[in-house]
Amino acid sequence: MKKLLLILLSGAFASGCVSYDAAITENELKSSLGYLASDSLKGRMTGSEGIRQAANFLAERYKEMGLHPMGDSGGYFRYYEFIAGAEPDSASFLSVNGKRLTYGNEFTFKGFTGSADLKDAEVVFAGFGVRSDSLKYDDYADIDVSGKVVVVIRYNPDGDNPHSVYNSTSSFRAKAKLAKEKGAAAILFVNSKEEEPDDLLLKLEYDRGGTQALPAIQVKRSVVDGWLKSAGLQSLTELEKDIQAKKRQSSKLIESVKISLHTGLHLIKKPAYNVVGYFPGADAKLKDEIVVIGAHYDHWGMGGSGSLYRGEEPQIHNGADDNASGTAGIVELAQSLVGKKNPPKRSLIVAAFSGEELGLLGSSALVNQFPVPIEQVVAMFNFDMIGRLDSVSQLVIYGMGTSSSFKTLADSLNKPYKFNLSFKDEGYGPSDHSSFYSKNIPVMFFHTGLHSDYHRPSDDADKINYPGTKKVLDYASEIVGTVINQQVKPDFIKVKSQSAGRSMAFNVYIGTIPDYAYNGKGLKITGVNPGSPADKAGLKGGDVITQIGSSKIDNIYDYTDALSSLKAGKEEVLVYQREGKEVKGTITPGKRN
Repeated sequence: MKKLLLILLSGAFASGCVSYDAAITENELKSSLGYLASDSLKGRMTGSEGIRQAANFLAERYKEMGLHPMGDSGGYFRYYEFIAGAEPDSASFLSVNGKRLTYGNEFTFKGFTGSADLKDAEVVFAGFGVRSDSLKYDDYADIDVSGKVVVVIRYNPDGDNPHSVYNSTSSFRAKAKLAKEKGAAAILFVNSKEEEPDDLLLKLEYDRGGTQALPAIQVKRSVVDGWLKSAGLQSLTELEKDIQAKKRQSSKLIESVKISLHTGLHLIKKPAYNVVGYFPGADAKLKDEIVVIGAHYDHWGMGGSGSLYRGEEPQIHNGADDNASGTAGIVELAQSLVGKKNPPKRSLIVAAFSGEELGLLGSSALVNQFPVPIEQVVAMFNFDMIGRLDSVSQLVIYGMGTSSSFKTLADSLNKPYKFNLSFKDEGYGPSDHSSFYSKNIPVMFFHTGLHSDYHRPSDDADKINYPGTKKVLDYASEIVGTVINQQVKPDFIKVKSQSAGRSMAFNVYIGTIPDYAYNGKGLKITGVNPGSPADKAGLKGGDVITQIGSSKIDNIYDYTDALSSLKAGKEEVLVYQREGKEVKGTITPGKRN
């Protein structure tokens, strides 16, 4: 039916498209980019009013150039649902010796807290809640915390030292995982006096990694100091200094303190949408084959977990380069392809994705519910941060190994542009082309590089190199124009990953590509690298890993923790779900160089 729909659309729109100036111009780029990166859109956060306005703007531009709607209900928007945040359910509480603490003033929940009910549980101070096998240090070594609530200080005995031997167990999630392994019923975090003298409660933020199996709560230092005083113990400051000075555990029961609680998170779901348009190919034999050009049009709004801004007051993150540049770019590029006297031979789909900053949510949703059979897509061209071409014309193109013709094509068309080209072979990477590559589609990803304004409020339209952006798009138009019109479609090559040689926090590699849009139990993967341990173990895109070795995998954090405990060359148990059925096998991790 989908193929039939494409054929019908081809006939319906071949003669009715709007005539449009095909030239890519700086003025049009400035106009589109300036609007998308304006303060009025407030940073285009996925799910916000600002991104809705941006989507309406894009839909209007699609309509002007004669693109046919490929969204829901006859429009350009293809909807999907995403988790925008979390909040405690209405019954959540924390009480100490029968007295309830005030949420937001004395305590707050972590965004990965599990659901549970406790009544009059004993409380244990467990130092920093970390361990180091190399130093034979374990804050839980001398005390039984089974069924108890543990209180731990943030960071570790080395403070926030980025090279600390304790770092692998210093994060909130790692400490919660270790507490669970020790049998704790809940974990309470308290600020370090040295690192967080103002004792601020952190905002509850959902981190898209799933929940833990035990309650995770942050409590004010003054509250915990009161418990310690009532039990005749040292203050938190004294305990913290003692542990840091002597590098030894100081765990102890806080007598006479009993905690009751109920924890439960309500996940806040919102609609989001990709903006998708279609232009039919003119060639009777090639029109059923599709070329996709895409860019993400979302950014970080007023800030958030991906922002690198560290100021106290929220500021608009306009995302001019990231990625108003790519979004305005695909509008101009599409116009250059469909506005010519001789329309393209293959069909064209133009896709503006939301949710990229949150984990490729939009592109993942699109490829999994594509408006026509995705096997008809012969290539995807992605544009992300193309607005800062430098003085040496450095242009990076990813995915160049995903088809045997790509490097020759790009080199042959570069002579008049004189770009300093940098080719990256891999098809997986930090942008929306990865979602298409996972479906065995050749991809190119155009990028002019990172800069000091990346993910900061200073990424504004006045810093865009408009002549350079036009130059990138003129070049890309020739490349895409060649692919959309040539008789032979690009072949597809699965590229062997080079990541095995990169420095990581652990010394083994598996070769899986996580699906960051997945919110269920386990680690869902979109694909595996050819020749990797995952490939040899038989894993495929769509599988959900639930166990490696002795480690149960509920989320991506459990997965990375599991990798850190594996040894290269040692065969381990592997359990995963495939199409709803459990599969058991083995996997032998490889060694990182």
